[in-house]
This record gives sequence, C-alpha cells and structure tokens, in this order.
Amino acid sequence: MPFFGGKEVTEPTDKLELVRKRAIHLDPSRSIDEVKELLDLKKFIEQEVKEVKGEVNEAISDWISHNGEVVHGGKRYYRGVRTETKRTAELVEVADAVLQATGGDLNEFAASLSTSAFKPGHLRKILGDKFKELFHTEKKPRLVLADPRKSDKGNVRYDVEPEMIEVLDK
Repeated sequence: MPFFGGKEVTEPTDKLELVRKRAIHLDPSRSIDEVKELLDLKKFIEQEVKEVKGEVNEAISDWISHNGEVVHGGKRYYRGVRTETKRTAELVEVADAVLQATGGDLNEFAASLSTSAFKPGHLRKILGDKFKELFHTEKKPRLVLADPRKSDKGNVRYDVEPEMIEVLDK
C-alpha cells in the first residue's frame, strides 16, 4: 500500500469510489442517463489523474535534480531528457535520399523505416489480395467517443453534442 505523510493511503476519493460502485452495478437495464453520468465521472477522473501525474512527476524531477536519483519499489528514478526527432523534408525526398545513400538496397531501406511505417488502408487498395499475405488484421473491441451526427445507426441513444473524436482504449 502507498504511504503519504507517514499514513497508509487506503481510502479512495469520493468520486473514484462512486465510479467503482456505479460501474460494478451497471447493467443493460440502467438508463442512458446513468451511463452518461458514469462517462462524465470517468472523464473527470482521467483528467484529474493526468494533471496530478504531471505535477508529481515535475516535483520529483525537480527534487532529483537537487538531490540525485531515487531507487524505490525495485525501480530507479532519475532525471532524463526526452528527445524527439521530426522529419522536416517531404517523405518522398527522405525515401529518395535513403535509396540513393544505400545504392537502392531495399533491405537497408526497410531497416530504416519506423514501426508501422506503412499505411494499411492505403496498401490494401494498392496490393489487393497480396495485402492479406503481408498483413494480419485483428479486430479488438474498444469504446469509441465520436460525433453523434456521424452515426450510421438509427437507434442512437445520446444527445447531439459535437465533440472531437477520441478513442478510449482503457
């Protein structure tokens, strides 16, 4: 159990406990309003956790910069730097440069691609039946938040409130 201020933290917040209780007791007979309330509570908690996590990480990072790394729970925590490299040239220009530098070696070209460099939707059209030999498609259920106006179902049971499309995998 985690500790804070010398005391064991065992009591969840009221909203977190409320979400747990409502999720456990959510069944198909419940009203759409109860589902909406649960979704609102879930969104609130996710945002709070994201903000708190960022604040805690920043505080610990600052502490580590003054006091040094920490080993806790079998993990080593230290202050690091995240490096992001972004392409500034057109994709075709980069591909051409790689092919020229490797003398057209496709193995070397393929090795320079990042994970999932190919767009399956685009390649499905180009490759036809060959696509199934080169790619595996797996369908997994997930909760999707989308603009209700774009629904293809006639029995949509929610208010029409335009929102950005979000995929909620967890």
